[in-house]
Amino acid sequence: MGAISPNDVERFLQFPAEWFPEGGEIRAVRVKGQSVSDLLAMVDVSKRDADRLAGHMVAVQTPTGIEVRWLVAEGNGFILLPFTPGQPVRLLKFRGENSVIGLVRWVGDAPPGK
Repeated sequence: MGAISPNDVERFLQFPAEWFPEGGEIRAVRVKGQSVSDLLAMVDVSKRDADRLAGHMVAVQTPTGIEVRWLVAEGNGFILLPFTPGQPVRLLKFRGENSVIGLVRWVGDAPPGK
């Protein structure tokens, strides 16, 4: 599966254990929003197995940064459905562009850019 670029990590943060009782390796990342503002997502980068993530919201590596997509099993493969209207449906790849970098645990409005 894809690797997260250090440039895409907004912050390495410590979270209270009760916020994510299942554990994992949580990263705060800025993701592309369709509007003027970006989104901030808490992504568990330890969970990248497409078979286990089908039906969940995932963070995906793209040439322009990170996008949030719904991962759906279809036939013998997987597709990445848009989180926001107007984005194209994409086929999941297991490395590089359109690959999963982790399971989205929370997503919301991001503070203003750097």
